[in-house]
Amino acid sequence: MFDMPLYMPLIAVVFSVFVSILSVRALGETDLAPVSGIGKVSQLLFALVAPGSACLRNLLLHSRILLLSLHKLLFSGPA
Repeated sequence: MFDMPLYMPLIAVVFSVFVSILSVRALGETDLAPVSGIGKVSQLLFALVAPGSACLRNLLLHSRILLLSLHKLLFSGPA
């Protein structure tokens, strides 16, 4: 009906249980619900797990470039 892989609703249910526990705890401690932060994290999660996602490809590419740059910076000899 919605043309969605089966694992995406399962991830949503598991993620929503985790996030609801986190949100209730934050609300109890600070009297502020972290709604915008949770929204951003859930959008990032589903951008990464969506089939054919360019976001995951770009993230892996940039993380590889970042790690190679850090390796060169940390492990190259004195300049």
